[in-house]
Amino acid sequence: IFCVCHSLGSVILKQALYIAAYHQPHHYLWVLEAIAGIIFISAPHADSNRVKTLQSFTRILKAVSIQATTIPEKELLIFLKRFEDLNLHIPILSTYETRETIIDKRFLRSTKEILVDASTCSTRARAETIVGLNLDHIQSCHFEQATGAGPEVIQKFLRETLGNGNELFPSTSEITTFNPIAMSLWASTVDIHSLDGGAIDIHSPDSGAIDRNSMDMNVGGYLQDPLVMKPGDIDFSRPALHLPCFILDRYAPNPKLCGRDSVLELMKEELLPSKTRAKSLYNANLKIFALCGVGGIGKTEVARQFASANKESFDAVFWVTADSIPQIDRSFHDISIKLGLEYPSQQHDPVVSRGLVKGWLSSNWRRIPADDENALEPSWLMVFDNADYLDLLIDYWPESNGSLLITSRDPLAKTFWSGKKCGIDLGPLSYHEGASLLIELAEIDDTANDAEENVLELAVRISHILSGIPLAISQIAGFIRDQNLCLHEFLDLYKDSAAREELFDMDCSVSSTLSYPHTIASVWGIERLRAEERGLLEFIAFLDPDGIKDDFLKELFPTYPGYLKSRTGLLRESLISRDMGSDGIRVLQLVQDTVRAKLDMHTLIYTVEKAVEILKKTWPHTISTSPMPPVNIPLGANLKCAALSSHVHKLQQLWSPSWEISKATRVQFAGLLVDVAW
Repeated sequence: IFCVCHSLGSVILKQALYIAAYHQPHHYLWVLEAIAGIIFISAPHADSNRVKTLQSFTRILKAVSIQATTIPEKELLIFLKRFEDLNLHIPILSTYETRETIIDKRFLRSTKEILVDASTCSTRARAETIVGLNLDHIQSCHFEQATGAGPEVIQKFLRETLGNGNELFPSTSEITTFNPIAMSLWASTVDIHSLDGGAIDIHSPDSGAIDRNSMDMNVGGYLQDPLVMKPGDIDFSRPALHLPCFILDRYAPNPKLCGRDSVLELMKEELLPSKTRAKSLYNANLKIFALCGVGGIGKTEVARQFASANKESFDAVFWVTADSIPQIDRSFHDISIKLGLEYPSQQHDPVVSRGLVKGWLSSNWRRIPADDENALEPSWLMVFDNADYLDLLIDYWPESNGSLLITSRDPLAKTFWSGKKCGIDLGPLSYHEGASLLIELAEIDDTANDAEENVLELAVRISHILSGIPLAISQIAGFIRDQNLCLHEFLDLYKDSAAREELFDMDCSVSSTLSYPHTIASVWGIERLRAEERGLLEFIAFLDPDGIKDDFLKELFPTYPGYLKSRTGLLRESLISRDMGSDGIRVLQLVQDTVRAKLDMHTLIYTVEKAVEILKKTWPHTISTSPMPPVNIPLGANLKCAALSSHVHKLQQLWSPSWEISKATRVQFAGLLVDVAW
């Protein structure tokens, strides 16, 4: 391995070397042993004077950054000290620039300075060569453009170092390390005695020099005495794995899950490992399946059921809560510990845990020494649950070799990773499936007669108004059971808009949904939407839920791109749906009911008046040169009239005499009712 880094890119390399030597030597010491040489091109290192060190980093950031950047002074000096303590016996070539670089661009006058000079570029390593390049800091990485001895020295260093790599291998690292406490690279608990005085004035030339002897680490109250360790002193083989390893969701599968048998069978076909998979170092057969849909539709329930029922088909199953970076990091650390990639005594570093887990997922192994050559590779399933923000998964995505199940509100999850459709949009339960679930959860005797209709018919009606959404059915069933209501009593109560709003805010979950933290009102996160997205959803709430045309909705926005942006926001939350290539959208009736229930009277009146205005504006009329008023096209003669008439009927069903609608709007709406022959 040969490392080349320019400017502040050296920080990345130093961090990697430190983690390899101090944090994970049993995994990565072999990497250090394989490094034949390092070239630092205009890279700043620790100077004997700490003020000069900080000034050097500050000037470089000022020259290369568009925005002002603040340096964490104490952490930087700790970091530089740790790199020096590695005491690597690796051939190093460090270059500095001899031309000034512009660091303060102004209209009439610019400030120029040499950012990395001969003293700043030195690592003080035992096998270091230092050479100057007659280039500025920005251009120094193009060292082939330099004149003089610099390029020749670099070429000679490369030839000799790479040519002697095998000879250098046994003696490349006499590593100075610390007793077994592993320290995070950016740990704020680490103290340096010489930095106790607070912030350093990097503009003062009289500030003191760094006392390198006083910069010993103090971790947990114990000074760590350095130990010199030879390569053979450390057993850096991979530890034995803990297989099988099952890390499932903390909640048990829902025993009352219904209506998802076909989905679970499809998931088996797509995700279960092949029984004839061959052992190989790389197998690009990454199986992906995404369950997409609106919140409360049952994505997590289905994923939980699949993982639990099929865990014996895998050597490892991992459940990852993927709604935020800290949650994912905690899950990966837990996986790393329980799988045996890290020791529990080691300090948690999310970068290390992520790298170890991703490495095993992409080229998994059972143990060291290796298994029998004819043995199958271990199979694994990883569930990314609640991955509504797909970009969060980029740094955690394994390259190959297993099965991935994603639950997400964003329908793009089906194509985000592979370009082809891998998954389904999980739809609501059928009205009869929802009715059966309601009867079971509410503990109703379906053989008894209700006041007017039989229980099943009433349950189907309730399932219909709840749009077959499992969360809503579960919560309403809990309310009916707790309040000891008959089904027809609930239907009467639901007609009252004030009571309906209160129902949506109640948490009446039955035991099977206690793992879900949302109510009907909170599950869709309407408050988190942008103002334009929320306005569009509120407008849609007063229209016929099926087949709302884009040409009609875009009238709400000053520009068509503005409408598309808001529509995309609602689509990514699965609050609305749209078939590819269609010219309209759909929305669940329960989503409409919930949105309307949360409106204050001012917003409700504004939205209704806007809907009437746009309906009247877009209603088709014949084009006539006659001075007489335009004549409406007969309803059956124009498909646009038919499409708009469903919205007029929906608005008429919702209309309430208590709404203080303006007289002009009432007249317009009366005209619309005449147009649709109401």
